[in-house]
Amino acid sequence: MKLINSFLAEIDEKWKPVGGEPIGLRIIGSAALMLETDYERGTKDGDILETEGITPAVRGQLLSLAGIKSPLFEKYRMYLEVVLRAILFLPRDPVFHFVKGLSLKNFTLEEPL
Repeated sequence: MKLINSFLAEIDEKWKPVGGEPIGLRIIGSAALMLETDYERGTKDGDILETEGITPAVRGQLLSLAGIKSPLFEKYRMYLEVVLRAILFLPRDPVFHFVKGLSLKNFTLEEPL
């Protein structure tokens, strides 16, 4: 299993439901590229685009489980970062598609088309 898949699967396994699951995570940047290819990168952050589903409770638990300096960061040398939508240069209505090949209980994964 690819490192990014193992990382996301362990987040899913350790997740304590906050309501509204499954939560849609929009994976962007090199993390999205790693999901689709055998690409390995030098950076360690996995970017998730802020959406309405990323409530303060969701964001807090994601960063607690897999943010920088978390136990999962120590294990995988990779961490999650929630990116504000306003920071990115995205089309007004960006198109995302579901990531296939990784079945998670608490999350759905999407990436830019």
